Amino acid sequence: MAKILFVDNDDSCSRKITDALLHEAVATGSFLWDVAERYPAEFNGSVASATPEHAIKCLHENHDFHAIILGNDVSQSDGLYFLKELRKKYNKNEISAIVIVEQEDVQSPLKYIEAGASDFIRMPFSPEELCFRIAQNEALLPKYSGNGSSNNADHLTQLSNRRYFYKIAEKLFANSERGHIHLTSAMIDIDHFSFLNDAYGEKTGDLIIQHVAEILHQRFRKTDVLTRYGGKKFCVLNINLERSFAFSLFDNLRKKIEQTPFEAAGETLKVTISTGVYTMEAVSLKEMIRKAGVLLQTAIKDGGNRVLVD
Repeated sequence: MAKILFVDNDDSCSRKITDALLHEAVATGSFLWDVAERYPAEFNGSVASATPEHAIKCLHENHDFHAIILGNDVSQSDGLYFLKELRKKYNKNEISAIVIVEQEDVQSPLKYIEAGASDFIRMPFSPEELCFRIAQNEALLPKYSGNGSSNNADHLTQLSNRRYFYKIAEKLFANSERGHIHLTSAMIDIDHFSFLNDAYGEKTGDLIIQHVAEILHQRFRKTDVLTRYGGKKFCVLNINLERSFAFSLFDNLRKKIEQTPFEAAGETLKVTISTGVYTMEAVSLKEMIRKAGVLLQTAIKDGGNRVLVD
């Protein structure tokens, strides 16, 4: 049974949502009540609410919540603080955190993801979309991680291996063809890796791959499907990522890797990546990934350390 904690800055939030769940069809409570009625397997009526301060106390007291929804009335500073406190105790595989943001808000989602949010959803949203996001984060995609089985994980990075990635990605692509979700594909390559590998040795090369993989794992949402595609390349499928948001997401990732020191043989090495991001529809999953790969090759030819989006 899912237990969901709705975090809102209004001191009377608990009473309002309880009333909404039982009697009314107003504000956020109406969404939760509607979803709970339609999808009892996911919700089973187990929705609680609290202010950010009280929510942190609840979590410290080991309340058994499986998903948290951070309301759009919570200030950005309070929301970021709450997420950082949440992640001190629970990782993304233990409790999902979905942040509600305004339609035109471009910068906040990036900051929330960096602070530990599992996903975000823009206002206005339908009950079906909210349910889908919660079900995705709580029940489905933890199974997609390669970490659960050595047969599904890349031995060096512990990300999903390519075989398992395609197993999951084909299912997601089928859902996208039905119109349930939108997929974005990205191919990522470590710049000048052959030089670094030859100059500092294969062991350092492996550490560089692990270094990049760890940052990728930290930066993407739990709903995104990430794999070491082969050698120094990575591939990620993003679910319901707006095209306008794609460049900011991947360029911030590029900057993070460039700005994160990597020490080897007593030196600080500069590690950078190039990325090709394909946001349009494609006739097949392989075609979608191929087009991201073409964009990646163009980014590399243009000098590397850059992001190209189509």
